[in-house]
Amino acid sequence: MFDPNDVTTFNKSFATPIYDSLGNKHEMTQYFVKDDTNSCKMHVLVNGRNPAAPEKTDPASAQITFDSYGSVQAITGSEGLAVANRTLTLGRWVPAKVIDGGTNSEKWVSNGARSSSGGIAIDLNKLSQHNAETARVSAQQDGHAAGNINNISIDMNGVVSAGFTNGLYKKIGQVTLASFANEQGLQPGSHTHWRETNALGIANLDAPKVGTLGSIVSGALEGSNVELTNELVELIQAQVAYQANSKALSTEATLMQTLIQAT
Repeated sequence: MFDPNDVTTFNKSFATPIYDSLGNKHEMTQYFVKDDTNSCKMHVLVNGRNPAAPEKTDPASAQITFDSYGSVQAITGSEGLAVANRTLTLGRWVPAKVIDGGTNSEKWVSNGARSSSGGIAIDLNKLSQHNAETARVSAQQDGHAAGNINNISIDMNGVVSAGFTNGLYKKIGQVTLASFANEQGLQPGSHTHWRETNALGIANLDAPKVGTLGSIVSGALEGSNVELTNELVELIQAQVAYQANSKALSTEATLMQTLIQAT
């Protein structure tokens, strides 16, 4: 008889992390028991409990048969494990938590979260049987823990994306730009802000790079719109001209003083 605590009652087990609707992590374990030349049973437990009834420890099970080439030939599910296209769906999983763990009054109850509306799909299309040590090449699951935003970026098309501490990266918004019939009607404000006026015309809002609208450069500061070298040259020229004019005025004042003293 299968017993998850007795390694002699199964041939191999594989654990996969799964997450409920609140981001709580649980462990789903698949136990494979070879029961005939071309068949085996697969038992499924979540946190060591029955997926649909966490107060119980008996597993949800499925029977798998292979053809003479080692490919899956048929899968027979059981209550709580539906079969379709060689995929088992755990449709009635109840996310649970333990109360008074390790004591005589220990019990498992629902933690208030839910599973995915479509259930937990266990894809067995790549399962095979060969004369080799049982192994799992790679495990893929699309659940995730709860996370907080730790990074925000905006691409050149104005799409706002957020990175989360749980590794997810999602699009969360769109920056729009406005064009006006008379851009000269913008009234300058403080800190590079501009104000809308009646002279502007109607604002046409759209995504960046649409029509005549430009693109977005994220994380950048607007640079100077003049040639710094030319401005410095002109500044020096202005300073020299100012000094020359000042010298001319000083000379004129000296001459005037001399003439006054002479008379």
